[in-house]
Amino acid sequence: MEPGEFLANSATATLRKTALNAVHRALGAKMVDFGGWDMPVEYPSAGGLVAEHKGARIRQLRGDVLQEDLAAYLGISQGQLSKIERGRLGPTPETVVRLIERFGKSADWILTGRV
Repeated sequence: MEPGEFLANSATATLRKTALNAVHRALGAKMVDFGGWDMPVEYPSAGGLVAEHKGARIRQLRGDVLQEDLAAYLGISQGQLSKIERGRLGPTPETVVRLIERFGKSADWILTGRV
């Protein structure tokens, strides 16, 4: 094999597929080449990575406060807060405003992680 031959061949090679490939695609997964295999890395329909990070920041803000108590303060159900924290649901603008009032963090930090 010549230097660079693998890279040239891998660009034109057909990716191998797992038995669940069609399921991943049907669920809207973002697929990438991973060592010659067509593999899922993200499911945007489930919120995606941005939503997961946003949810993790909100979970971090909550700290030791019970989910039920914070949800009541925010005016949403505990189930909605749980979905927000897991990145399955985005916070509404009203929820972000209430988080800012309660924890003193900026909207930029809550939504993007930037100060």
